[in-house]
Amino acid sequence: MHLEMNKSLADSVTQLNQAQSSYIRLLDYYQSQTYMEDLDLSNKGYFDGIPCGVLSEDG
Repeated sequence: MHLEMNKSLADSVTQLNQAQSSYIRLLDYYQSQTYMEDLDLSNKGYFDGIPCGVLSEDG
């Protein structure tokens, strides 16, 4: 029982670390000049037909 709980906890920590890494990369992007440039291009229609949910200001 304890071994299963330890494995489950270790798996959860691994998933958290992976998610946190993705979150930090996304946060860095949102705070970058690249994001502002991408948002401007998106607002001008340059990405029509391409899903750009990450550029949403409503998120």
